[in-house]
Amino acid sequence: MAIYNNREVSLQAGIRLEKKFPETILVTTKDGVTMSVKIGDVRFTPEEKKTIIESSPLSDLKDASPEDINAVRLGIAPPSDDPDLKKKAEDIVAQEATQKLIAEHLEKAKADAKAKLDKTVVPAKPVFSPKAN
Repeated sequence: MAIYNNREVSLQAGIRLEKKFPETILVTTKDGVTMSVKIGDVRFTPEEKKTIIESSPLSDLKDASPEDINAVRLGIAPPSDDPDLKKKAEDIVAQEATQKLIAEHLEKAKADAKAKLDKTVVPAKPVFSPKAN
């Protein structure tokens, strides 16, 4: 199973190597549509990649990770192709780093404020009063 345009496809024929055009391969989608696509647009499982490399001079093929395959089968964009997912992850990491830095600054400010308060406040001495009889 290969991935083309975030869709599961199967390979149908060998690769066509042409001088003027990019290499192409015939793929078929699950709904039976067969098309000739640029090989650079297809991501392959390790087994498919090995077969293609053995039977052609091509070696620079894209990999389809198990996570990508599972995502496509669930009908969502593969993690490696989803720019929104990458952006969201980057935003979350940046937000977490900012919150950590703010917490560190707050703790330092609290420690400084406590130290300043400890210097200015003199502990009260106990006041003795005579016992009332």
